[in-house]
Amino acid sequence: MKNIEKRGMEAAEKYLIRKGYEVESVDYDKSMIVAIDDDFIAFVNVSTRLADEEGFRDPQYTREGFEKYAINWLAGRPDLVNIGVRPDSIAIAVIGDEQALLRHHIKCFA
Repeated sequence: MKNIEKRGMEAAEKYLIRKGYEVESVDYDKSMIVAIDDDFIAFVNVSTRLADEEGFRDPQYTREGFEKYAINWLAGRPDLVNIGVRPDSIAIAVIGDEQALLRHHIKCFA
C-alpha cells in the first residue's frame, strides 16, 4: 500500500471517530472501514489521491461490491443483529503534508 493511501485511511478513521462513529475494523488491503453510527453499520470505502490530480476519486466499490463485503464481514459477527447496513464513501484529496480536503458521502448509492 502506498504511503498516501495509508495516511488517507488513518485520516478517515480519525474523522469518523471525531464524528461519533464507533470504528469496528479497518481493512487497509480493501480500503474499507467498518463503523457503527447510531442504528447503522457503515461500510466506508476510502479513496485518497493527491489534489494535483483530478479532484476526488469516486468510490472503488459498486453497490454489489459493498453488499458482498458487508455480507462477508457480518458473517463473522453474529452478535450484530437488528441493525441497518449502509454504504458510505470518504474521498480525500491531499493538498500537502498536513492538509487535505475530505468528502464524506453517506449512503453513497441512495
